[in-house]
Amino acid sequence: MERKLIVWEQDFERSFQASTPSDWRKAGGILSLIPNRADWDCFIETVKKDWDNWKVNLLQYKNCLIILYDGLAFYEYGENRFWPQFAKTLGKEVLPSNLINEINKKFAKAAKNHGLKILQRNNRMDFNGSAVYHIGIPLSLWDGFLDICEWALWRNNWKLLLDDEWEKTITKLAGSRVRLRIFLIENREAASMLIQEVIDARKILTEDQKLSISDISQATTLRIEYFEEVPETAEFLRLDNLESLYRGRAILTWNDQRGIISLYLPAIDKDKLPATWCVDTLKQEASTTPDEFILNSLSFESLLKLKLESSLFTEVIKLRGIKPWGMFEARCGGNFVNSDREQLPYRSYVIISQEKIENITREGFEEKENPINEHFELADGKTCFVTRLWPNDKHGVLRIKQKQLDKETTIRFRANTKIEAKIYPGIGNRAANFTRYPSENKIVTDQLPTVCVAIPYGYEYSESYLNDKFSIFVDKLPAIGKWKKYPVHSDEKNFYRWIWDKKPFREQTKTGVKLRGFKQLNECYKAPDLKGDRTFFIRSPEFVKSYRVYLEHTKYSMTDCWENLPGAYLIWFLLCQEPTGSKLEDLLLAKDIIAPEARQLSTYLLHKYANFGFLIQRGRLWEIAKSHAAITCHTDRFCQLDYCGDPSILWGLYRKMYHESPNHELPVIEVINKWGAQEVPFLQMKWNIALQDKLIKYLQSRDVMTGGALWTH
Repeated sequence: MERKLIVWEQDFERSFQASTPSDWRKAGGILSLIPNRADWDCFIETVKKDWDNWKVNLLQYKNCLIILYDGLAFYEYGENRFWPQFAKTLGKEVLPSNLINEINKKFAKAAKNHGLKILQRNNRMDFNGSAVYHIGIPLSLWDGFLDICEWALWRNNWKLLLDDEWEKTITKLAGSRVRLRIFLIENREAASMLIQEVIDARKILTEDQKLSISDISQATTLRIEYFEEVPETAEFLRLDNLESLYRGRAILTWNDQRGIISLYLPAIDKDKLPATWCVDTLKQEASTTPDEFILNSLSFESLLKLKLESSLFTEVIKLRGIKPWGMFEARCGGNFVNSDREQLPYRSYVIISQEKIENITREGFEEKENPINEHFELADGKTCFVTRLWPNDKHGVLRIKQKQLDKETTIRFRANTKIEAKIYPGIGNRAANFTRYPSENKIVTDQLPTVCVAIPYGYEYSESYLNDKFSIFVDKLPAIGKWKKYPVHSDEKNFYRWIWDKKPFREQTKTGVKLRGFKQLNECYKAPDLKGDRTFFIRSPEFVKSYRVYLEHTKYSMTDCWENLPGAYLIWFLLCQEPTGSKLEDLLLAKDIIAPEARQLSTYLLHKYANFGFLIQRGRLWEIAKSHAAITCHTDRFCQLDYCGDPSILWGLYRKMYHESPNHELPVIEVINKWGAQEVPFLQMKWNIALQDKLIKYLQSRDVMTGGALWTH
């Protein structure tokens, strides 16, 4: 049943009466009174229908006016774009200046009647700033606020900073987010409490993996929309097992492999069963375990009503649908994305619409193989249109203009801004110089690992500060070396690399000797032969990373054979670093460390390798599915080995063949990249034909598929 403004007015009045005035008059105090997303959308529909009558006497529904103004600041506010968003929310092209003045005037009067603060700047009322003051952090700025929380995690004394230091730091970290900077600086006490609340929530959710978003939202003042519409929140609060946070929530999802739109259904308590899930005419029995409810073309609505019905009760869950278009993460079970945000993580997405999108432009995404508005048939036979966003740079921009709705959307994409520590076997052409033994959780290599830390701009860490913050250990011994800034061109982060000393650590070789001078000290504590099992650690206040290695001696004649790498084969050098798979963000970070001078990472190639069956995408993770080798007789003296797969397998092959080859002669590895061909970049070598059987035997022992043809479709 449609609600009238008078009903909303009465509901909001009860909300004000049920709350404590001293609380909602503080910075951010009104946020708890703003309706949830589904109710907000219903409220806006009512406002649109009654606006022409209501605008004549705005104080007729003064509570609605406060909630509309402050709610727009929370849900729709864009940096310096309050009034265009206000107009579009009302379904108007623009609002005349005299009407804007009237809305401001009446909003200020309604707010003052409740004792709400109206800010003054330069002897003028700052109405937009007052709305932000009332609600705290707008949804569009929440990801920027999480950057501040990330910084606070690493700054033990952040609460003790002097006001000028606080202002300087927040100005750097907030960047172009002017409203966020102003709120955090002018309302430091409220901002600090919110930062601490987020950090505490992270600690609770990390320690108790059973807790979900529903649990933490009941125990804190954090809005559920911060979790559901800003995916970075879950990633900040729980470092792994993110899906567990959404337990108990219904989520609209897209399966990029199966090409279906469905609802993730939460598990239902046994005492509520039997019960039935319903969407429109579709029905499905509820279960005590999570389930999938396939919707496909039924999802093309502005609002989806998911009902849970039994003989004793009916529960209705309101969800946003994909009308006129929707955006999902391009992965198996990719979540529906809030496309109202101005900034999103730089990942792969897919845009789905029932009708063609009239005007769409992409920057920083692959376009040649992915045209806009591709025809796509869903499982129920209905046709829709799909536009894929595959990143090929470090930043991206999406612009969509819909003339019929008079709405223009601009979304900017960027990589994360977290502190990250990584340990890799090596860099450049030596990044794949290892053999992995998953059962023992270690690698065999011939070099000390590369240890790096990536720190967002604004943290102001010096190299000496890093020496105190991040400690490197070899087994139980502190490593000898120092942090040095790494010359990587990045718009978001500074990179620091651990430079090993010539004698990276010392261990005691003699005991019971009375030390009488430096000579005896040197004899008792010597730099050992590094060969053997070693465990490398990087320790910080927030994490400990370990890396198990068996160090071998280097076979120097192999080095020249790898000089042409990684080149166009870079993706494989990045993918082989993590046996359990890598997110796109991990690959971008690995690229900056392993091959900073290489051209940008191509997600188009990732998908193309996947089409050939070499890679597989599980959720957000890209994994190596198989490695394939094709060996053919080239001449009576040489055989040709074409290879596509994990390059670290070749390193083990080369060490093996080092002892088998006459005079230790090993072939140079060439990167074959046929532009415009159906193939993707692969590796090629010419081996002594006498080694052919041994090559095949070794490759098969490492689960490499061998055959006469590299490409199978």
